[in-house]
Amino acid sequence: FDLHDPRPENREYVRVSYYAIPPIYTIPYRSIYSKTVSNLLFASRLISVSHIAHGTTRLQRTLAAIGQAAGIAAALCGKFDCSPREIYRSHIETLRQRLLLNDASIPGAVNNDPLDVAKKASVSATSERRFSAETVSEWLPLSRPAGLMLWDFPKQLDSIAFLLRNQSDTDLTLRARLLLRKAEHPYKGHEPGKFPYERAVNEVEWGYDNSLSVFAEQGSAFAQLSPGEHQVCFDFGQKLIPKDPCCDENRYVIELEAKEKADCVLMAVDNGFYDFARLVVSGESAFDAQPKCPVFTISPEPLYAEAENVISGVNRRFSYNPVAMWQSDPASPFPQSVTLNFETPQSLSAVQVTFDTLERTYTEMPLDCGLRVSGRTVRAYSLEILANETWQMVAEERENYHRLCRHKFPAVKATALRLTVNAAWDNAYGARVYEIRAYEESCNII
Repeated sequence: FDLHDPRPENREYVRVSYYAIPPIYTIPYRSIYSKTVSNLLFASRLISVSHIAHGTTRLQRTLAAIGQAAGIAAALCGKFDCSPREIYRSHIETLRQRLLLNDASIPGAVNNDPLDVAKKASVSATSERRFSAETVSEWLPLSRPAGLMLWDFPKQLDSIAFLLRNQSDTDLTLRARLLLRKAEHPYKGHEPGKFPYERAVNEVEWGYDNSLSVFAEQGSAFAQLSPGEHQVCFDFGQKLIPKDPCCDENRYVIELEAKEKADCVLMAVDNGFYDFARLVVSGESAFDAQPKCPVFTISPEPLYAEAENVISGVNRRFSYNPVAMWQSDPASPFPQSVTLNFETPQSLSAVQVTFDTLERTYTEMPLDCGLRVSGRTVRAYSLEILANETWQMVAEERENYHRLCRHKFPAVKATALRLTVNAAWDNAYGARVYEIRAYEESCNII
């Protein structure tokens, strides 16, 4: 965020100072109701903030979110016949859940709406992206230490396996080092330069300093590589730090080094782009991070973009990782479907779907690129209900550009619900869906 301060030399002009403290935070509900007037809510720049906090709350889209919270709070005051302060004391979770239902952003809050029957379902998809890289695009010689940078990671690293090739005629010893970039003072300021592996630059991005000096070794493991091509497993059995879902400041590197005949050791590399990982090659003073990934599997395997994310209760990503959505495999052609199966039939009459529209940097937003819609957004889709062993279409959209889509239809006793994505505005992204909610006939979605 940026602060505007008077310039000492000329108070008619301001000095703008940029900060990144922290990347994501929430606005307290208590700052939008009056301390002295019992029935008064504030829904704009009138809210109670310090000068520093005002650097973010004054922005138009943030103010719109504050207005949404104030409006729903006022509606709940009418429903419960209470004051705004009593909403905080007795009904704050109801307010949070109603905001989530209406696509508000609340880090740490998840959908626990008891009326959402989608949460009772088991979920499957025609394809999904997992926390691994499997396609061999090229082979990289380990003449310099190289490996994997993890921007997302499990709570525990038991083991990790790489696809390697030994072109010599003898067994070779390999060492894998586990390195952690842990910011001593996260969120403070931003570093000059740019991402060497992103297509655009965000002037207020953070956490991309890959200097060797900022990574500390956490452990190591050894393995033998016999002649030929093998999956080589390195056992660590090591606890990792918690992943902050609102910040990519911390990340791990697993660096492989051949103790001898390094030119004879090749690492398989997948040239596909993965949110959670990068290929890194060690340089003299920094890791060179590239938008590709070593072929690897990890244990335990974290949740990445599997279909079950659509009922996880999280309706957006708050940092680069975790992605918190279902993504179909971009290599699999459309149509792609995600299906919710119910153990017992449910009487459905409304479905709510949340798609991905979030470009990473402001320079890529449709508004700044002269576009109507983000390329990653689902363009064409249909909703079907399985009733009496027959699929019935209840909604279809061919030119969607919305993130939040709601459909109401005559009540159907359903044993399954299927969302089929037929196209995205840029099909290279595949299908990308954050959340699916389903409601029975008696429930009214606002």
